[in-house]
Amino acid sequence: MLVLVKNRLIKKIAAKDTAFIESIRGQKASGDFVKPKAKWLSEYRNMIKDVKMKKGEPYTEYRVIFNKGVTYRGQPLEEYKFSFIPESSGGENVLKFAPTATIPTIMPNFQTRTMEYWGEMEKEGLLTTLKIKPSPVSFGK
Repeated sequence: MLVLVKNRLIKKIAAKDTAFIESIRGQKASGDFVKPKAKWLSEYRNMIKDVKMKKGEPYTEYRVIFNKGVTYRGQPLEEYKFSFIPESSGGENVLKFAPTATIPTIMPNFQTRTMEYWGEMEKEGLLTTLKIKPSPVSFGK
């Protein structure tokens, strides 16, 4: 039963993340673009300061820059980056916390799981880049 509840929760989070991304990411035959602010999900629109897009090799990256005061699980959040390889399922999602964030308080909310990726089994989940102050936190592919 616990596995079913966990799977439902993961699907619910994934659906909400997909809706958020699709409200920002525009697509035309000529390529990707940032949709106008009026198209962004209304529940997040006022939290977002700006969205920047960068096309690179091999990823296209969107940086959602938040207004001051936005938090994730009680910790100050600066940015959410999502990137992907066009015409592929490969990608990455990154939460960039403010230098004042206390990352260890949210670490238990992330789980690592093993998934098949290009024929190999890889661990996916919480990755941290810790220097003097914790930032950013990356999850998933």
